[in-house]
Amino acid sequence: VRDMIDRACARDTPARLHFTDNSDEDHIARIRLIKLEDNEIYADAPLSADSKTSLSKHQPVIVHTMIEGSRYAFHTRVERVFTKVDLNAHKRITAITLALPNNITQRQRRQFFRVSVAGHADIHVAFCATVPGQPDCCPINAEQFRGRMVNISAGGLCVIVPMSQRRRFGAGERLFVEFALPEIDEPFQLSVEVRRTKKVHEDTDTLLGLRFKTDLAWPARPLIQQITRFIANEERRQLKRRREP
Repeated sequence: VRDMIDRACARDTPARLHFTDNSDEDHIARIRLIKLEDNEIYADAPLSADSKTSLSKHQPVIVHTMIEGSRYAFHTRVERVFTKVDLNAHKRITAITLALPNNITQRQRRQFFRVSVAGHADIHVAFCATVPGQPDCCPINAEQFRGRMVNISAGGLCVIVPMSQRRRFGAGERLFVEFALPEIDEPFQLSVEVRRTKKVHEDTDTLLGLRFKTDLAWPARPLIQQITRFIANEERRQLKRRREP
């Protein structure tokens, strides 16, 4: 663990800091791992879109980072919320320190981290084809199909569709999808592209890999940000469950 984090610090590796404040609200902040000294990891001052974000001494946090092309996560705690660290002979910056963790876990190697939704009640997804040649338009009275979400990431989702619907989906096809996520009031309506299809469950169902499309006038980016926050919170909950005896 020490050698791996030391290599990350030598490269000023970016990382994401996940933590919960005293009001039980979840936060994500960006840091850079700067130096490992004794049993403390030095990182630059956390940056967050939430101006109310603050850390306290001994606060538990989860750090997500990339080390030599692989994605890792580790649990630790804040040791110092304010200190100074010398980057070189001419520059000193404000920093925080984190305790050196006992272990570090390798995570998925993919552009977008995806989380399973198996721990929730079935999340149903409704979708329909777009107007040919107009991928940001949905036909009036379009035929709808329904499936069950398997997992989701900031890049897309996987859905299981019963073969009984007698509908074949081809790679590259554009669809509109609608679904709701736990603890989020408003449903999501997004344009997607079919990336892959696969028969599962002894050919009784089809697994669709769908990628979110953000190149249209459809206001996708704010929705993707909400999905990203859901994924971060869900990942944090899953990591906590794995640590429980």
